[in-house]
Amino acid sequence: MNSKVIFLSILLVSNLMAADTTSIKFFPTSVGNIYVYLVSPSYSYPYRVRGLITDDSVINNHIYYYCSNIYSMQNGWYRTDSNTGSLYRYTQNTGCNIFNNDYLVDSLAMRGGAFRFCSEPFNTNCTYGLYNLFGIQTYKLSFSWSYLTSGGDRVYAKNFGFYRFAGFGSFSYLDATLVGCVINGVVYGDTTYPIVGIIHSSNEPTNYSLSQNNPNPFNPATKIKFTIAKTSFTEIAVYDLLGRKITNLVSDILKPGLYETVWSAEQFASGIYIYKLTTEDYKETRKMILLK
Repeated sequence: MNSKVIFLSILLVSNLMAADTTSIKFFPTSVGNIYVYLVSPSYSYPYRVRGLITDDSVINNHIYYYCSNIYSMQNGWYRTDSNTGSLYRYTQNTGCNIFNNDYLVDSLAMRGGAFRFCSEPFNTNCTYGLYNLFGIQTYKLSFSWSYLTSGGDRVYAKNFGFYRFAGFGSFSYLDATLVGCVINGVVYGDTTYPIVGIIHSSNEPTNYSLSQNNPNPFNPATKIKFTIAKTSFTEIAVYDLLGRKITNLVSDILKPGLYETVWSAEQFASGIYIYKLTTEDYKETRKMILLK
């Protein structure tokens, strides 16, 4: 069976289940929604990531919402379709030609069974059931897959959105779980997140920059200064020499200004670490030395 026939089958299944108008509530889309995830890799210490829905736009007669840093999802424009009950991401290259400029992320209308995305060599299995989240009884929609030595789960919670990602492969395991969120202005769970401080904002910078950490070498904490020239989703992450991310220091939408963040490395071993500034328009990397 070719990929078009497989994908058409998925579309037909979704249409048959379109009477379930609650499907799109498994990924509520509203500008200002916030999602805080606790990421627990098997190879490093836990850290938090904050996802945001920052903007909306009409594209090809559909309303899309810009999602930044929602775990396991690419940054980009997303929409939920009330007719098919599916979550789509806008793209110029879908990899399949069934949907025009839309990539099927997950079929939120599924209530059980297996299906295949495009030409991927493995089936995705769907399960559905009751769940208690933040003290509220809701429903959980899980998509699970496995192929050779890797696999994982993507989980959505009704009225909350993307709830959990768990994956394994290459002798490592990662779990990212929603610990707090703000949905349509209502706060659930623990939304605390380390926010960097503005040092000086009287003159907006015209250039991006990432300064050398100070002190360097350091024990156990060091300061990192950086400038942002344009309002942008900004990330500063720390990596080990194998290129594995071990913590996020900044993961937020920042306005133009000079910023400072602190890395407290009490739990990490002496050695050379890499820290990287990433925005929508700029990337820069530097090294630092933890010496205990």
